[in-house]
Amino acid sequence: MDLRALAATGMAILFAVAVTTAQAVVITPVGATATDDIGSNDRGIEHSIDGSGLSGGGDPILDQTHAGLSNFSANYWLGHLNPVDEFTNPVDQVLTFDLGGATTVGAVHVWQYERNNVWDNRSFKSFDISFSTDNGATFPTTITGLSGLLGSDTDPITAPVPVQTLTFAEQSGVSDIMISNIQNFGDPTWLGLAEIRFDTEGEPPEPPELPGDANDNGFVDDLDLAILLGNWEQDPSIISTWALGNFTEGSLGDTDVDDADLAVLLGNWTGPPPPGAAVPEPATLSLLALGGLSVLRRRRSCLRP
Repeated sequence: MDLRALAATGMAILFAVAVTTAQAVVITPVGATATDDIGSNDRGIEHSIDGSGLSGGGDPILDQTHAGLSNFSANYWLGHLNPVDEFTNPVDQVLTFDLGGATTVGAVHVWQYERNNVWDNRSFKSFDISFSTDNGATFPTTITGLSGLLGSDTDPITAPVPVQTLTFAEQSGVSDIMISNIQNFGDPTWLGLAEIRFDTEGEPPEPPELPGDANDNGFVDDLDLAILLGNWEQDPSIISTWALGNFTEGSLGDTDVDDADLAVLLGNWTGPPPPGAAVPEPATLSLLALGGLSVLRRRRSCLRP
């Protein structure tokens, strides 16, 4: 094999690896709990993760639909919210799902509750989703008010029920998921779910703030330097923020713009320069900044009585 063929083969392998590693993976929980379910009629939470009721489309699972529900069919979860029949106390439903190990999570796939083409007001409208990295001991990270699913009388879901997907900022190292503060589409008594899965791919996390970027335009340049110099060592009663050039505002007691903030700005200088111009070297930037500070201090000293 000549060098060109070898190089082409190597690029193909690298491309294939890149494509493979970028693919999303559907996560089927290995365990689930609910505050309450109608277990007496085999409508327990375990049926939301066991694939019962799913058919058609084969693999992948997201191509499959749910058959819908009939009286006492054992292929969905149903829990109560308010007193009915033998139940006497309102329930704040909390669902937990054991993912079987640490993974990245960025989406939830939901097959909504549907029963004989009616009563879809029992299906999920919005909920909070929380993430644990310690096997369910704590859930320190929560995304509130996740919504966007269809499933009401005015926007009905009919069998066969397709999957719906909600994405969120990707969370890494997640072992367990908790769904709480669940709101349905108006049924006062019941809350239902046909099937649920999670996914490794979702919305990319928000990029961190660029240190020194006071105007938040993605660059650290002369505009940010001007903001910083314009707010240099303000009146102590004025608390300077990031937007005013205080890039060290997270430090205990740091409320003004000073040398520490200037060092942050110069250390993260990006430009962009005017077309055709070179980005100034850090040493040059330091001289420019010191020159600006010198002018500021000279003016302030002249204004003193």
